[in-house]
Amino acid sequence: LGIMLNLYVIADTLIVLPLLVLSVMVLLHGGYKLRRNVSLTLFSILVAIWIVANHLGNDLATNSEIAVVANYFVFSCSFAAMVLVMLFAVQLGANKRLISLAKVSLPVLGVITVLAATPLVGAGVERQENIYGVIFGPLVIPYGVALIYMITVTLIAIELGLRHNRGIRHNQLQVVGASLLFALPLVLSVSFILPSLTGLFWLTEFGVMPLAVLVAALYYSVIRHQLFDVRFVVVRGVAYACVLA
Repeated sequence: LGIMLNLYVIADTLIVLPLLVLSVMVLLHGGYKLRRNVSLTLFSILVAIWIVANHLGNDLATNSEIAVVANYFVFSCSFAAMVLVMLFAVQLGANKRLISLAKVSLPVLGVITVLAATPLVGAGVERQENIYGVIFGPLVIPYGVALIYMITVTLIAIELGLRHNRGIRHNQLQVVGASLLFALPLVLSVSFILPSLTGLFWLTEFGVMPLAVLVAALYYSVIRHQLFDVRFVVVRGVAYACVLA
């Protein structure tokens, strides 16, 4: 298990660092004015907090009270990250009905995001053989249903977007949609469903790994289909590198 956890740390570092680098790149040169760019940055920060908090919440070397607080961050940050993914997908798909549906559901999802950082979702922890297990609170079922709802809306937005968009937008949806179709069900299963049903909470250490596919898809879409405009930053960076060389 120790070797697997080391693999987890390496793999998740390789997910977070490229996300944060891309976030910085899209914010430069006025990029912070665009909602999509700010959403990507918030998503990257939430994923980073989620990963660190998940490791602390699982590690038996962590005080149990700290582990409980760490799990509050896990539940809340992962949920908020999924909200941002849903909003990104409906905006990219450009379906007005789904955009309206997502906006209408935001107040409820916001409340759940806040409640996820309380004992109502993660009531406590219990020691298992090599890891802390989570004791769920009374709102864990609504929490899970809301996650499934957001993933469903996200995938429907991608599907409808592929039907009704052409050109570069269609290409962006193809790449990002395929990665979301692969990653989101796996993340939900490994991070939440399987640990809840089996009690094998060590699985959560690997729950974020499928997002590596999404990160790769984002970079590919940036390079091939201009998903985010980072040309100025890349050109300026190459120029600085040439000057330094």
